[in-house]
Amino acid sequence: MKRKCGAYGKEMREYRDKIIYDLFNLRFTICLYYFIILTMTREVLKKRLKNFALRIIKLSNSLPNNITGKTLGNQIIRSGTSPGANYRSACVGKSEKDFLNKLKMVEEELDETLYWLELIIESGLIKPHLLQDLIQENEGLLKIIVSSITTVKKKQAILVNNKLNK
Repeated sequence: MKRKCGAYGKEMREYRDKIIYDLFNLRFTICLYYFIILTMTREVLKKRLKNFALRIIKLSNSLPNNITGKTLGNQIIRSGTSPGANYRSACVGKSEKDFLNKLKMVEEELDETLYWLELIIESGLIKPHLLQDLIQENEGLLKIIVSSITTVKKKQAILVNNKLNK
């Protein structure tokens, strides 16, 4: 014996189909926004790192023309300009592992730059208040990179865990 659904069954199917369609559109929209935010964030971070490098170059050029100024200037130029280049390289990395390794390099270089900034201040080459903004930007960039490394590691752990549970 067949059961007839009638008009009520047809309405329910249409309602169900509308919900499925809306869910699909919602998933698509979320994915699109995620892509836009990720791309935007990467581009913004690239620009911040580039501007940071330019500020480091200006700082290096303003150091005294003595052995200490030249030595610290050379060191801070190397460590302060490489995070931008390494981050750009990370963004076109071949794998998650490559991306993570490049991010770790960015972290190390930013930390080293912070060390050189502290030495420049503590050696009396430049007054602390003149470098305060640069130090804050360095610390902010370092926090972003450390947070990104943590996120990538968590993502990798989840993927490994999922593979083990299959």
